[in-house]
Amino acid sequence: METKLFQYFNNALSEQENAEVEAWINSSEENLKIAQKLYWLCYANDTLKVMQSVDTKTALRKVQSRIAASRRRVIWNRVSHIAAMLFIPVVAIALWSMRNEPIVHEEESVQYVEMRTTSGMVSCVTLPDSSKVWLNSNSYLKYPVRFEDERCVELVGEGYFDVTKDAEHKFIVKTNAMTVEVLGTEFNVDAYDRSGRDIRTTLVKGSINMTFDGDDNREHMVAVCPGQRVSVDPVSHKWNIKRVDTTGTASWKEGCMIFNKTPFSEALRMIENRFNVEFVVKNHNYYEHNFTGMFTDQRVEELLGKMTIEDKIGQLNQMDGRRDLEQIKKEVREGTLTSIMNIVDPAVTNELQRIAIEESPAGIPLLFARDVVHGFNTVLPIPLGMAASWDEALIEAAARNTALEATERGIRWAFAPMMDIARDARWGRIAESFGEDTYMSGVLAAAVVRGYQGSSLADQTSMAACAKHFVGYGDAEGGRDYNTTSIPPRTLRDVYLPPFKACVDNGCASIMTSFNDNDGLPSTGNRWLLTELLREQWGFEGVVVSDWGSVAGLIPHGVAAAK
Repeated sequence: METKLFQYFNNALSEQENAEVEAWINSSEENLKIAQKLYWLCYANDTLKVMQSVDTKTALRKVQSRIAASRRRVIWNRVSHIAAMLFIPVVAIALWSMRNEPIVHEEESVQYVEMRTTSGMVSCVTLPDSSKVWLNSNSYLKYPVRFEDERCVELVGEGYFDVTKDAEHKFIVKTNAMTVEVLGTEFNVDAYDRSGRDIRTTLVKGSINMTFDGDDNREHMVAVCPGQRVSVDPVSHKWNIKRVDTTGTASWKEGCMIFNKTPFSEALRMIENRFNVEFVVKNHNYYEHNFTGMFTDQRVEELLGKMTIEDKIGQLNQMDGRRDLEQIKKEVREGTLTSIMNIVDPAVTNELQRIAIEESPAGIPLLFARDVVHGFNTVLPIPLGMAASWDEALIEAAARNTALEATERGIRWAFAPMMDIARDARWGRIAESFGEDTYMSGVLAAAVVRGYQGSSLADQTSMAACAKHFVGYGDAEGGRDYNTTSIPPRTLRDVYLPPFKACVDNGCASIMTSFNDNDGLPSTGNRWLLTELLREQWGFEGVVVSDWGSVAGLIPHGVAAAK
């Protein structure tokens, strides 16, 4: 079958043979994984052929000819400058004669920010106009980096909007079934793309206008008052408006769910949104019941209340697994570590996981991690080489394949992508970066995040991504690894921070601090960087992990006195 697979990927089979191969691939998960691996091998082989076909001597001659042409252009520019000075009066007269004619400006391309939340997580983002949006679990928001005449965003999932008032610029939320227009108000939009679900907008404060296509094939505009909810079926276009209790409408953004005589179907919907699950109700008598109460993460709070300070410190401790196994088991039983790196034997990871759940004081599972940078079983090009492809979709697909291979061996956390901006060729870790361009590094790093994590961190093939190194690590003085940096605030925000913001906006599960200090303050001990910027301004709610030994490194930096 392997021979036929190679022929299949090279389009060398008949239609009947293609159908046989496709039936074999779809017959089991194992066959699908084998086919994926062979596909990447074929792709790598084709890439190698293309590289070998390049005539380097011809390419060099082309470069030399371009250099010569560049020199000729310098001479021409000098001549043209003199001619331009003579031509200015003529241009001025022409413009004067055309002064009453309208000038048409070419429309500038608009750059967008895309933000995603993973299952079980809530994120908050501040928009360019200072409006705030909270995104519920597994939601997606798209908005421009700068608002112009209209403040327009796109939403899939659930979002709570606290809109800054601006009488001259409408704020518009677009979903797949309705459009919400406001000037300044607070409202909740539930617009998950799920079969059989209606799209809902609930007004909490202020006023909004709803626009949608009704079942009569006409566009409807409805003015909504506080306490009202508009529901639209995206398929049949049937709609209704009714008064509801808004007490629990946005309770999810505070990490809880409030039920106040809530119908059973509504309660299930709220839980489905929060945890990205789907209920199948076999006894329809339950739909006759209403619920009142509050649902919070009580088990987590209860567990934290029982844990000692030693237990909590243990949950912040990650160790290398390349040492005595019996010692590791002892530490797991004692609850003195929560994550282990570099163990890829499923038999070992399963045994350690059993000990953590059944024998440790808190019973909290372990998290197995590894530097999965450019492939796992299937070796991919280094990140710098992948960046040279300029192919965001291909890099995301390659990352998804890597996650499938790594999670099969028990790895659920990867220390990648690395998006340090590298502009000094002396620095030894350039190969691990996406290069020197800020925008491209952000786009490709976000693609890796999406590929590693998939649609949900709860999925067994999802591998949590880790954006590193936060921040400025690639600007080490003299290109010497771990060396100090001196990056001005504007350069930090314009060059080094945007790729990390792109990862946060795409739901990256973790951030790794960098070894370096900037202006004498190490990243691992920088409150402004890790708390005020990352947590408060960006709304990041994931895990922050230190790079290898960088907490102890605060001592030689002079920030900490002792362990």
